[in-house]
Amino acid sequence: MTIAVCPGSYDPVTLGHLDVIIRASELFDVVYVVVSENVEKLPMFDLQTRKMLLEEVIKSSSLKNVQVDSLTGENSLLVDFCKQVKANAIVKGVRDMLDFQNEFSMSLLNYNLAEVETILLPAKSQNLHISSSYLKNVGINGGSIVNMLPEIIYSRVAEEIEKRRKFEKLRK
Repeated sequence: MTIAVCPGSYDPVTLGHLDVIIRASELFDVVYVVVSENVEKLPMFDLQTRKMLLEEVIKSSSLKNVQVDSLTGENSLLVDFCKQVKANAIVKGVRDMLDFQNEFSMSLLNYNLAEVETILLPAKSQNLHISSSYLKNVGINGGSIVNMLPEIIYSRVAEEIEKRRKFEKLRK
């Protein structure tokens, strides 16, 4: 049985993320989508909410071989999770050379720590412009995010962005 792990902060999960998860589910028998904290970013949603949103997206996409989990507490190192589930590979999406450079460096570290391979899937052209950070920035500044998100979570994300827009207006 082949097992892959698709890690990310998923804050929130985008159509680009979903595309990578779907493609990984076609390549592997089991795919764990693992939500984690990113200490370099201030999250819009807490870890549990991000996990719940991801579960909704996966369920609505009828991906039977995909499971959602999270990295927390003592189980927060990705390679430890990979060892625990006996993963054959980590799967990451890349949009551009900067993504490739970052993920390549991380793949070397992960292999050195746990001898787990990393597979980099290039983004499809319709998703090259999508990232969670861009989505939040566009939304908070009044732009449309409808073509960046899975439909099932659009209203929840739009509601949170609207709260943040109001907060930003009050700060100014």
